[in-house]
Amino acid sequence: MSLTRRIEEIENEAEKIISEAKRRAEKIIAEAKRKANEITAKPLNLEDAERKAKEIINRAKEEADKIINESSEKSKELLEKTRSKIDEIVKYLVKIVTATT
Repeated sequence: MSLTRRIEEIENEAEKIISEAKRRAEKIIAEAKRKANEITAKPLNLEDAERKAKEIINRAKEEADKIINESSEKSKELLEKTRSKIDEIVKYLVKIVTATT
């Protein structure tokens, strides 16, 4: 497998991870908003309902941010592994070239 192809695969994997994280984050936020709407629709004390709704949304946003940050870190790790592998290959090729000249 060519180095270029491997790098493309790693970049694609990183993009998939980030896309999945964003999709999960959006799902969490949508569910939080749904729950917040349910709470505010009930005949409760409006202030308590609004407070609970905000708490749910804040927790959901925190969870979504956590997922996105974890995915971003995973992506960075994959890119670093790619760079490291490229460095190894370049050093190996330089060694071969310099040994044959």
